Amino acid sequence: MSEKIYLKIDQQRCVKKPRVTIGDVMIVYCSDKDMIEKIGHITLVEFTLGKYDRKVLDALDVVGYNYKEHLYEESHKRFPDKPFLGSENGGGYEQWCAVRDNAYISGQFLWTGIDYLGEAHGWPIHGSSAGLMDLAGFEKPGFYRRKAFWSTEPFACILTRPDDGDEHEWRPWNAHWNYTDGENVVVRVFTNVQKETISLSIVGNDGEKSLHDGTYLEKEGCTEWRFAYEPGVLKAVCGEAECSIQTAGKAVELSANVWHAGETINKEEVMQIEVSLTDENGVLAAEDLEITAEVIGGTLLGLENGDLADLTPYCEAHRKTHNGRLIVYVKPKEEVKVCISCPALDKRVWIE
Repeated sequence: MSEKIYLKIDQQRCVKKPRVTIGDVMIVYCSDKDMIEKIGHITLVEFTLGKYDRKVLDALDVVGYNYKEHLYEESHKRFPDKPFLGSENGGGYEQWCAVRDNAYISGQFLWTGIDYLGEAHGWPIHGSSAGLMDLAGFEKPGFYRRKAFWSTEPFACILTRPDDGDEHEWRPWNAHWNYTDGENVVVRVFTNVQKETISLSIVGNDGEKSLHDGTYLEKEGCTEWRFAYEPGVLKAVCGEAECSIQTAGKAVELSANVWHAGETINKEEVMQIEVSLTDENGVLAAEDLEITAEVIGGTLLGLENGDLADLTPYCEAHRKTHNGRLIVYVKPKEEVKVCISCPALDKRVWIE
């Protein structure tokens, strides 16, 4: 049975075809300059390419590709006057190099900037960990890795994980130096300075010890070391850029600070209170403890620690820290007081 399909383009006209493909619709839209202006932009993905691409791309000012870095060079040759961008991309080094090394690629949008609820992969995980920041807005290790790619100021960061044979691409990295004595670890240093200048050392009880030269990984854009863990301060020197991470101890102190505390917060806004547990040296603690929040003169909206496996209901007034931190969200009234407490430490902080 043949059925005629009508695709409404605007109030004055429509397209009438026995068979209509997405490419046909795109051509109708892109042949109408007024319609292009109404749409604002069009992002092309793989199924819009092929026999339609000439008619479609001719009408566009900027062309976006989702996860199609391999098409950049060919498309640029065919359309040398068109600026291209990555309209949705992964955060890998290869994807970044496609932007860095091609002047006609104006930039890229990463999927995604921050973790989000849903699109989870295995209970009790209840969200996506694809972000550069966690649900609480705290920077994840990947945030600093990306900063080493694009920053114009000298910058370096150290990422670590156990060296246990699991080399899965999506395995998370850590920005801490807390492992078991003698445990095999992988250390990567990302920096935007010359790789030849990178050195790594450990400052421990016996003083500072320089480690062997690392291996530069071309596909990852970093220098890597593999060795047995020992506690102390792990320090990387990369020319003008230096960074370090330190072995943390048990939590002994509780702190709470309002984000942008110097600004006036009115009753239409939300207070974000950053809570931290630190050890005796002021380093984020290597243990996580329950935090409670009490609000006077306002409404407690919830607590978030960024842990996608934490099933504590958001309506509760308590939650454990994650990597030593969490955020408390409060909707204030005219006068608001917030008490942040850690029962395990028998400590509390008042925010007024």
